Formats: sequence, C-alpha cells, structure tokens
Amino acid sequence: MGDRAFINQSYGGRQSLLDGEAIQSAMGAVQGNAGYPALAALQRMKSARTNAQGVPIVMDVGDRPTITSYTSADTSISVNYALTYNTNRDKIYSGGGKLVDYSGGGLFGASVSTGSNLNAGQYQEAVFHEVETASPIIEFRIFRQSTTRCRILSRASSSAPWKYAHTGLITMDTTAAGTSVKVAYASPLAGRQTRIEFAAYTGDGGTASILTAFRVSSGYTAAAPSIRTAPNKICVLADSFGQGGNALFAGDGFAQLLGWQLNAEVTNSGIGGTGLIANTGGTQLALTARLDDAIQQDFTAFIPAMGTNDVSPNISVQPSDITAAANAVIAGLQARNPLAPQFWITPWDLEAPSALASNKAVVRDAIKAATAGKSGVYTLDPTGVVFTQTSLHPDTAGHLTLSNWVSGQIASILATI
Repeated sequence: MGDRAFINQSYGGRQSLLDGEAIQSAMGAVQGNAGYPALAALQRMKSARTNAQGVPIVMDVGDRPTITSYTSADTSISVNYALTYNTNRDKIYSGGGKLVDYSGGGLFGASVSTGSNLNAGQYQEAVFHEVETASPIIEFRIFRQSTTRCRILSRASSSAPWKYAHTGLITMDTTAAGTSVKVAYASPLAGRQTRIEFAAYTGDGGTASILTAFRVSSGYTAAAPSIRTAPNKICVLADSFGQGGNALFAGDGFAQLLGWQLNAEVTNSGIGGTGLIANTGGTQLALTARLDDAIQQDFTAFIPAMGTNDVSPNISVQPSDITAAANAVIAGLQARNPLAPQFWITPWDLEAPSALASNKAVVRDAIKAATAGKSGVYTLDPTGVVFTQTSLHPDTAGHLTLSNWVSGQIASILATI
C-alpha cells in the first residue's frame, strides 16, 4: 500500500476555471435566503469537514497488531471466543454499501457485482464494519467469492484518528469458501475501535465479501461504536473513476478518499463504462436509469461525476441529449431528496496539461448548460487538473490528487455558507 500521507498532494497544472463560478453560485443562493433548501445540509457538511482528520496514515510499528489470514478449517484457534453474528449483529456498525440481509447467515453489508445485480442497487466499492472492544484478540469470519482483499484500521478511542494497522493488503485464501482474519493486539485496551474494510473491483474479484461471524476473547464484550466515524452520508454517482479504477485498492479511489477528507460516509453508485447516457451497450445502467440508488439510504449530498464515457464513438449522442439527461438527473435527485445539494463534476481531463479533448469539452459544456443557475446545484470543472494515470485511469497517487481537488472545491463552496 505505502503510506499515502507521503504521496505528493499537489494538483499540478491549472486550477479549475469554475472556482469563482461555484463560489459565486453558492453565495448567491444563500445570501438573503434563509429558506434555501440545501442550506441545512451544507451547514452540516461544513461542520463535519471542520472536524475531518484526513486520509489515514499507517500506525507506528510498535503499535500495530499482528494480523493473520487463514482458512478456519485449517487453523486451531488458541483463544476462547464469545460472540457470533447470528445473534449479536448489534455489536458492530456497518456501512458504505447497500445494506443486504443474507437470510441470517451474514452480517448486514456486502458488496454486489453490477453484472448480476442490475436494478438491485449498485453500491459496490467499499463496505466497512466497526467494533469497539477491549479484547486483545478479534476474529472476523468472511464468506468470499474469488480473491478478496481487505484492510484493517484501528484507533485507541472514538476521539483518536483512524490509522491503518498494516502496510499492504490482507488477502483472503483463494481456495476456500470461508476465510478468517485474526487481529491480535499486544494488550487489552478499553475503548479501542477496530475497523475492517472490504472492496470489490477488478483486482478483488468483483464479487461479494460478506462478514458472517465476529468473535472476541472470552470474558470481553463488544459494542457498535456509539459515535459514527462520519456524521454525514454522501452518494457518489460515477463511472470507473468512482469505482477506484486502477488504484491499488478501491478504498484508494477518489470517492472513498473524499469520505476521509469531508468527514462523510461515502457510498458509490459507480459502474465502469457508463455515463449520463452511455450504458456499455445495454449491459449496464446509465445514470438516468439508476436514480433509485439515491434513495436507498439517507444522503446529505450527491456528487455526480459523469460524462467521460458520453463521447465518441457514441457519435449519435448530441449535446442536447447530454443536457436533457443531466436535467433529468438533477430533477430526479431533487425529487428524491430535495434538501440535498448536488456537486456536479464534469468530465475528467485525461489530456491535461494539454488541451481537453474536443469531444469531452462538448460534453462538459452540455452538462454546464443543465447545472448553471439551479438552486442547490454546483459545478466543479476539472479541466486542466493534472493527475498521474495508468491505462486511462488515475493510479493510486492520481486518485489522491483528484480527491484533494474535489474536496478543495467543495471546501471553497462551504466557506461561503
């Protein structure tokens, strides 16, 4: 994984030409208008961001627990465990993905494969589970399909920052249906919290990772943290960039990094190859066809980041089609949650620092034609923002560059509130 705290966080290239436009839009909407529908949500976002602790770093070596991954049938566990999740689901807080009940056999919270779950909600990229226990040993039992990877984070108390408990990724056993991960701390600690993150994307099999059991050492109790890590929920409506494409781990994607920077729980409705109109030849849902993803949970704000795939070779798509589709999404989101602001990101600039490709510029301008002047709708234009890439996607450092830029743009808007 590497320590992301030391990745160069400069944006490179030109700043967005829409900085001033977004700020002016926010000021005009809020000043003298106490009835502005999105104001309360913007104020919550501003307050939450003020308390954001930023992207986690890796724990000091001496503080890290010992983490082992193994097939439970092959390993004799030397500690007595007290809890299982069939009857103690209240002992953990889960979030980040569409909440699914696997008929009592699995904990609420799983990734879903978009290829086999169309119309069932596309939340897929990051699912987390948090627990508070003084137990020196914690075990997670996982049902996984194909290769699955996870990360473990830890903090000494609810007021301490989360830190990664290891460098690299924890890889599940690829030959067994069930795998266990054991987190062994050096000693008990009251109030300590542990977090496990799953992600499903190309490198992680693209299928579900379901937490089926959770155990602590005999004599200890466990509870779901009473204070959530993030007070707000944000829904990112995106394509493969939102999925974290070509990052080391989907948790390294710009959307999930935004969660740490904005102090929000981020849920992705992200499907590679899709757009406002683009639907990968009819096999995946375009954004206009999956707006009900936006009402699966109670979201504070929406961040649509679309348009990159709404370009040639889709030569039949006209600018007016893009504007009409964007208008439909804006109206659809407002109908589903009229109090939530929308931060629209126009197509990413894969050509920067050279000029933005002309077909993307057409899509960008068509989206702006829809977003301009609408109450509670803000336009973030990344034209000129340079980021490191691999195969037409940001690499891990590139995703951090984009998240820094997006969070900075939103911060500028919130500063006017």
